[in-house]
Amino acid sequence: DFTLCAESADQCGLSVAGFTTQAQFLLHQKIDQFIPQDGINSLADLNITQQIKTLMMSDMGENFKFMALGKNLPPQLASLPGFEHDQRYRL
Repeated sequence: DFTLCAESADQCGLSVAGFTTQAQFLLHQKIDQFIPQDGINSLADLNITQQIKTLMMSDMGENFKFMALGKNLPPQLASLPGFEHDQRYRL
């Protein structure tokens, strides 16, 4: 329950600095750089590609969330890397 987590953080003097899906967070952290660019040439290439697909494309990518909490964050950190598609409005 991320809403409860955010409310509890607020009671402790923390603020939600970002909230998004796992897929969006990993995409903005450039997880795609680990996908082999020249095709799948080995079992290792196949494994990493399948693992990234599981993290991004399955229900896991949308159902798992990332939340960043902070205290006294300066304004320049208002948009944290990985939270470009911020969904704090859903809390």
